[in-house]
Amino acid sequence: MSGDVVLYRADVKGLKPGADTGRMRAWFDGREYTYATTNPDVARAVAVKAFGVARDHERSVYRVQLDDPIALDPEFLSDNYASFVMSHWGTVEEVFEADVTMSTEEADRTMARYARWVDESPMYDGDGYATVPPKWFNDTRFDDEALRQELR
Repeated sequence: MSGDVVLYRADVKGLKPGADTGRMRAWFDGREYTYATTNPDVARAVAVKAFGVARDHERSVYRVQLDDPIALDPEFLSDNYASFVMSHWGTVEEVFEADVTMSTEEADRTMARYARWVDESPMYDGDGYATVPPKWFNDTRFDDEALRQELR
């Protein structure tokens, strides 16, 4: 990525400039990555609600620098408004928003645009509930309503 691209990520509160960013194990290869986006509203949404679970003001948004190599995150659909990237390591450059004020409803609306399965179908419905992954479409044990009831 170009050096003038600004990247944001949600991470635990209290990180200082120069601190290592958090990392997560990827489902697709089992390796650990740090994830970031070019859209601060997306990072704010992840700080408020991630993986369908509302967070209780435990995350801040940081401007970060990722180490090379940087790759596109295959879990999210990048567009002209947001790119989603990942790297094995990252460093905090500055605190962008220490106390994120976005509501969970705003977070749902923000993330619904980008969270896509590999076939580009949406991961979340309009109310923020997870949808059935494509590999389970023909599995009679799963449908969107059953998944919604399970996650209530």
